[in-house]
Amino acid sequence: MSILSFTAHFDSEEACRTHFKSELKFNVSEKLEKIYVKNGGYVKRDQLLASLNAFTYRQKVQKAEIDLKEATLEFNDLQVRRGFNANTKDSLSKKEYDMMAIKSRYKNALHHL
Repeated sequence: MSILSFTAHFDSEEACRTHFKSELKFNVSEKLEKIYVKNGGYVKRDQLLASLNAFTYRQKVQKAEIDLKEATLEFNDLQVRRGFNANTKDSLSKKEYDMMAIKSRYKNALHHL
């Protein structure tokens, strides 16, 4: 977990200033890439405070997209092998659809993306 602690002045819409310490926690293992505020600086609403290195996350998204494409192909192939039209979901009963979606890992791949 990455932790960033700093003291900042937060400007509210009413222009009153409050001084307090804030601790930000990111429940990720990535390193902080950049901190956009300085300790004791003023912070506005919706201002970006810090960014994380997203390389690992981009890789996971790309893998999930590939897994979904593979599972979709397998799901469509299962439908065709069983005599169903892969382009119309309506031709399958819910039970058959669920069974094929699980067997092809289609539902799991959708969940991970």
